[in-house]
Amino acid sequence: MADRKYIHGYSPEEQKRLVDQAGTLAEFVFDGWDFARVNHLLEVGSGVGAETHLLLNRFPHLHITGLEIEEVQVNKARGLLADLGADTSRYEFIHGDASSSDLELENKYDAALFVWVLEHVPNPLELLKNVQRFLRPGGRIYIVEVFHDSFRLSPTHRIIETFWKKTIDFQSSIQGNA
Repeated sequence: MADRKYIHGYSPEEQKRLVDQAGTLAEFVFDGWDFARVNHLLEVGSGVGAETHLLLNRFPHLHITGLEIEEVQVNKARGLLADLGADTSRYEFIHGDASSSDLELENKYDAALFVWVLEHVPNPLELLKNVQRFLRPGGRIYIVEVFHDSFRLSPTHRIIETFWKKTIDFQSSIQGNA
């Protein structure tokens, strides 16, 4: 799994940015969501656990399983939630690839959550289909995503548009799906 590339990298600075981003954007990401009927949530691509922590605070009945492909992020997530005093009986983190058919998570979750994950995988539809098998009957998938190609600037600016196009091309070159 270490051979997979992530456009932002895994440095301590990037890990801090992810925590800061989660806190800054939480009201836009989670306001209006109703997890009243969700007891067991699978957070796919849980990263450093920043969203996990926010979800635990907002929805005190949830048990969250974070599934993350990069071990360095799993370790950071465990440390972050421990440092923040999160109740360890309400969460766990699994190091694994959500697209793998080897994961034995069938019918375990009421819902799955993707927050800015699908842009980083080459085939989002196949990933969603695979994760669907982890859900109990009637389970839902919640997605927060950015569609980079929908960015528009008016009036146009050649340098910014060139930069944005190169960012999209780079993400594609490392098997992302901007």
